[in-house]
Amino acid sequence: AERGDMRAVAALAARLEDADGLVRRAAIDALAHAAELNDAQSIDLVAERLEHSRAEVREAAVLALPRVAERGHEHAVEAAVRRFHARDAEVRHAALRGLSRVAEKGRRHGIELVGRCLEDGDAEVRRAGVRALAHVADKGDRTAIAVVCLLLEHGAEETRRAALRGIPQVAERGDRGAIDEVMARLRHPRAEVRAAALAAVLQAASLGDAYAMSSAIALLRDADGAAREAGVRALGQVAAASGDEAAVDALAGALEDPLEAVRAAAVEALGRAAPPGKGLQHAVAAVAQRLEHWSEDVRAAATRALPRVAARGDAFAIGEVCLRLEHGTEAVRLAAVRALPRVAAPGDAAAVEAVASRLEHPEAEVRRAAIKALGRAAAPGDGHAIDAVGRRLEHRDGRVRQAAVRGLARVAERGDGRAMELVAAALQHPEGGAREAAVEALARLSRVGDKGGIELASARLEDGDPFVRRAALRSLAEVAQKGDACAISAVSLRLEHRDGCVRQAAVRGLTQVAPRGSERAIEAVSLRLEHRDGNVRRAAARGLARLAEPGSGHAVRAAIRRLSHEDSEVREDAKAALRRMAGQGDERAMVSLARAWSTGMVR
Repeated sequence: AERGDMRAVAALAARLEDADGLVRRAAIDALAHAAELNDAQSIDLVAERLEHSRAEVREAAVLALPRVAERGHEHAVEAAVRRFHARDAEVRHAALRGLSRVAEKGRRHGIELVGRCLEDGDAEVRRAGVRALAHVADKGDRTAIAVVCLLLEHGAEETRRAALRGIPQVAERGDRGAIDEVMARLRHPRAEVRAAALAAVLQAASLGDAYAMSSAIALLRDADGAAREAGVRALGQVAAASGDEAAVDALAGALEDPLEAVRAAAVEALGRAAPPGKGLQHAVAAVAQRLEHWSEDVRAAATRALPRVAARGDAFAIGEVCLRLEHGTEAVRLAAVRALPRVAAPGDAAAVEAVASRLEHPEAEVRRAAIKALGRAAAPGDGHAIDAVGRRLEHRDGRVRQAAVRGLARVAERGDGRAMELVAAALQHPEGGAREAAVEALARLSRVGDKGGIELASARLEDGDPFVRRAALRSLAEVAQKGDACAISAVSLRLEHRDGCVRQAAVRGLTQVAPRGSERAIEAVSLRLEHRDGNVRRAAARGLARLAEPGSGHAVRAAIRRLSHEDSEVREDAKAALRRMAGQGDERAMVSLARAWSTGMVR
């Protein structure tokens, strides 16, 4: 048949419907030789098969159309476009694919026609429209970019999504014009349009577009809080895929946002962008830096974010937090204290040692922060922590020893054997300050009523250092219950010590461990009203007043008996004891004192 023979063309077009795929393939190839190129009748014979009920026939028509028409031929374009209005989505899909093969590339008309298909109600047609864009527009075509970006404003979400997929088809990576087109939509009054534009920017950023990334980061400075929050969430997804340091830094910066919703979004986004498994130290450093922020809200956000970017036990993270324990601002130090247990597992040896070393810091505020941090870093009864702190009980600096006392109470439970061993050893230290610290630690660590603790504290009543003896008195009051026989016995033994200071301390100690009205204690103290050491007698007078219950005849009689003592100083101290008891409202003491006055025993 000669080229242009319409009977041959019609016969070949009919074979496009053949059940055999090889026949259809042969018919497609033959049409290229039988039909006059751009012949309207031949084009129509092929185009009408775009509406066929069978998918394979429609596919054959799509492939045959460019065999009978050149790109840009208006009749072929219109023949495809007429099928865009078909009720059957599969027909519209085939017509779109046919158009993409005959439309002239770069022509505005063809681009706009394909752009309309992105608004189609059928998902397959919209997807075909996205693919068709690459056939009708060159990359970077301003018309195509404008058409697709305009669809970001469409009322239907499906169309906006199709536009999102279409942007990479028409824009080169790094196309600033395309990014600017999209960015312009971030000022759109409708939230869904702004969201679509944001997604488009971040889509480009995730593909490595540096300009898009900088534009996305700039969104975090938007005046609108909702826009910043959306930007943070989306940037987190991009940074998760790219690991871009600038994006991570920007997310860390969002922890400083004035809105809690944005800060919370930043915490979550950082967890996606720099999860602990990645070990991104720059992310950890960027978050830890916010622990120093002037705002409590920002510091709290940084505290929450740290475990999102650092694994428990991460040495770098622990170091960054511990470094803030030395900060000049108390609020920052406290933020570090709160952050530490989020990055260090309880009992983490490195964390405990790092914190314990701060007990030796010259600044008292740092030592206090370290004490608080110890309680969070160490598990209760943790042996490593107890050893690390216990070593500081014997430090040459008294301030460090005091910090160690308080720190030991944080890491050791009452009655902890290892802690008590360390305290007992420190009680033998040659320096009084170290012994004083150990006695104070004893009070915090001994179980109430513990015989060993009572004996250790009582022994320190004999210490040559008055500060240690005073500390021992305080410890006894905390370790021994009132009336504890073991404590009363241990203290009474010191009432006759060769050192007057020890005897004086023993009298005071007895009043702390014996209950009011204890005859045994009253008798022991009364005997000391006759002691040759004035300090002991005066202490006994005060002690007798403290031990006597109102109306206690035993205490009053003990004092009255000394009113006739041959030693005037003993008589004076006995009077002082009666006056104290009378001053406390003891009627019996008042009557006895009045009688003694009337008989001349008291003047």
